[in-house]
Amino acid sequence: MRTALAVSLLALLVLSSPAWAGGTTEPSGSAAGEAMTTTASASDQQAPMLAALVASGELPPLAERLPEAPMVVQPAEEIGSYGGEMVRAWLGIGDRWGMRKLIGEGIVQFAQDASQVEANVLDSFEISPDATVYTLRTRPGMKWSDGEPFTADDVMFAVNDILLNTDLRPSPPSHIVTVGQPVVAEKVDDHTVTFTFAEPYGNFLEAISLSYYGRYYQPSHYLKQFHASYTPAAELSKLASEAGVNGWPELFKLRWADEDFLKQEVPTVYAWKAVNDFSQPRFVMERNPYFWKVDTAGNQLPYVDNLTNVLVESIDIIPLKAVSGELDFQVRHVLFKDFTLFMENRSQGDYRVLQWDTTVGADPYFFPNLTVKDPVLRKLFETPEFRFALSLGIKRDEINQLIWSDQATPRQASLTRNSKYYSEQWANSYIDYDPGRANQLLDEVGLVNRDANGFRLRSDGETLVLNIEYASVFGPWDDTVNLVKGWWENDLGIRVAIRTIDRALWDSKATGNELQMSMWFMDSIANLVASPIRFVPMSIQWGGAAYTEWYTSGGRSGEEPTGDVRELIDLWEAIKSTADKEEQDRLARRMVEIHQQNVFMIGTVGEVRQLVIASNRLRNVPENVLHDNVTRATGNAVSAQFFIRE
Repeated sequence: MRTALAVSLLALLVLSSPAWAGGTTEPSGSAAGEAMTTTASASDQQAPMLAALVASGELPPLAERLPEAPMVVQPAEEIGSYGGEMVRAWLGIGDRWGMRKLIGEGIVQFAQDASQVEANVLDSFEISPDATVYTLRTRPGMKWSDGEPFTADDVMFAVNDILLNTDLRPSPPSHIVTVGQPVVAEKVDDHTVTFTFAEPYGNFLEAISLSYYGRYYQPSHYLKQFHASYTPAAELSKLASEAGVNGWPELFKLRWADEDFLKQEVPTVYAWKAVNDFSQPRFVMERNPYFWKVDTAGNQLPYVDNLTNVLVESIDIIPLKAVSGELDFQVRHVLFKDFTLFMENRSQGDYRVLQWDTTVGADPYFFPNLTVKDPVLRKLFETPEFRFALSLGIKRDEINQLIWSDQATPRQASLTRNSKYYSEQWANSYIDYDPGRANQLLDEVGLVNRDANGFRLRSDGETLVLNIEYASVFGPWDDTVNLVKGWWENDLGIRVAIRTIDRALWDSKATGNELQMSMWFMDSIANLVASPIRFVPMSIQWGGAAYTEWYTSGGRSGEEPTGDVRELIDLWEAIKSTADKEEQDRLARRMVEIHQQNVFMIGTVGEVRQLVIASNRLRNVPENVLHDNVTRATGNAVSAQFFIRE
């Protein structure tokens, strides 16, 4: 049995590694088994609350809870101290993504600058020369929060029994399919799995490094009791009936660990686990005693005992809680429109305001639904000149000054300067306010006639109305859309109707092709080869819902795109199928050209900074990290190494 003594000095091997600003995570597998000495005791290396449980016999010793090669995290400022509660605000279940980005753990992850992929939950990985076979190795000795071993079976279950199970999913997710054939996952031994693809898949690890794709593992020991491949049908039927659902697939989805951090009964490998119901006013998460990361002195993380999520009714409540000193850490829904408020109340609220780098190309962008059900609108939306005219009808400098305190950059919805595929021509396409040219383009596409109020008429004689429905949960979109409404109505003669809706309803309408036009912000673009969700119709934030359905369903439903939209899909599939990085670059640049020529998404301003509220007592919060989904958003700051200094 390994001792806690060995664990401590194992961690010290990384002290010579270069640090990055956000709390570096370093794989430590190569150090396993080397002889070392230290004066630290096991109780010094774990939280007092856990040491007490060990002393009472309720919890195994630390040495039996950590993997043989724990991941080592270099603190952003200093080795922390244990204890305390970290408080943040959230809007409830529909706002769960913010929590996942803060504490989620992908099977692999990007380095802080999004330049390369590294192991995370995995101990290591290998890629065959032709990029058809990926060998993944889990960490020996790693455990779930209930103390059960984390093994290759948990990876196999996630792929074969969930992602590839047609009872649970009508088709496999596109990121594990090549040439129409899904990945073949095979168990080699208790800690090794191979993923084999039908053709080269050069960016597979990049693709699954995103915060929303990283769950290539599930607690199989827990979930098998709800799965038809492992539990008799009669027993599943009884469980489904007791749960009030029909059939085992509904039962499984009800119990599925996809949102494991929200459920008390579901084992997790995150730093904190739920201890009460997420619907409560204060949703509390307690430290995971089996968490598999340590600091550079061998102390088990996290430092903070409890992560508490305070339920608020609306985004508007969050700034008030921040300035009154009620929050320890907040990134989600911290908006630039409140910058002055935050800065003026720092002393009163006892917090600091950080500004993290982002790759936000537009906040927001407008996207007309290219597959809208209204045939007259569809013809307009599919016409590039119509989109150009809308873009020329926006006063971006005014948005920047009035809403962003001149801290943003007027630009098209495009890649930012820190991308290797950045195009200045795309960023500047149709961004100058030019109502004369815009009206000329609108006349040229046939919108010549006007109604009694001066608004343009559609080809069917009805007044042209652009219905913009959006979920106002991120940026200062209310102010932006009202400004744009005024310009489009007064200067272009296009009537605009605005409606804000709940995020869950928005998701449903977007998925069902029920939106005409909407807004989103352009993020997740730190590495185009890893994340094309703003460039290819593979998400509901892309302006072509039926195209997205076709692509994500593998052609089983939706509408097959043609022309430039289809070429974008083909280019992405070609990027996936080559291991040649130069060829990937060439294909990615062609994708940029197509977007530059079409302006599918109409940008406003971008290259903005992410405001972060951190209480002065919360330490090890980095001054700056790259805040983007590709780099796990907030998770790149490694929240497990935050600590409370009283």
